Amino acid sequence: MANTKDVNKAIIKEQFFRLGQIVDNAKASKNTYQSELAKVDGYSRDYSTEYLEGLKAKVENEYKAQNQKLNDDAQKQIEKLSGALGDLHGSLDLNDPALTNAVGLIKSVGPGLVFDNVLKINAHFASNQPALRILRDAYKSANFVSNGGLDEQIYNIEDAIQGLGRHTQSALIQGNESAFILGVEIGKVAKLEGIDFPQGNPFPTMSGIPSTVDVSAARAAAGLPPKGPEGK
Repeated sequence: MANTKDVNKAIIKEQFFRLGQIVDNAKASKNTYQSELAKVDGYSRDYSTEYLEGLKAKVENEYKAQNQKLNDDAQKQIEKLSGALGDLHGSLDLNDPALTNAVGLIKSVGPGLVFDNVLKINAHFASNQPALRILRDAYKSANFVSNGGLDEQIYNIEDAIQGLGRHTQSALIQGNESAFILGVEIGKVAKLEGIDFPQGNPFPTMSGIPSTVDVSAARAAAGLPPKGPEGK
């Protein structure tokens, strides 16, 4: 039977996967919207302005309704992600011998510890937020010049979750951001958790999983089981 830590990690991976699907669907929705508007513009010689404006309003309303559904779904996934992240990083494992040994090494060797070893220590605890904070404090207490970039690996979960909610609302409801930017923002948090998030790729031509791809194949490519932890 999987322990709580493994279950939370699986849920986190699952939620990022689902958020990635939402980003892909948002991109597809925007493409459909633009295509439909272009079709309406192509009727300019055949129909009255009033009729065309009505068609555009219909396309606009359908696009907004689709984005509202995507936003509602995304907010639910973000809420689930928040709960799993909170459970995973909510407490420090005081019985972890690896962390005890790492802190002891940092204190005993001091600033003379080879930088490459600093990076190896940090890598061992990658994405373990409570442990990374302890290591950062240990480096500071031992007067290290550099903590090996821990400040870029440590983040405030509550702030990150609130940020994802805002970016989702901005992209899907307010229209102030693109789905691509939303993907990049989600990808930043996924990276801190050590999770690959294709939709966060800064190169648009390499970003995301096309909505036409079989979901089962996409899940397998992401290292996920055929169904999520909740059986959905």
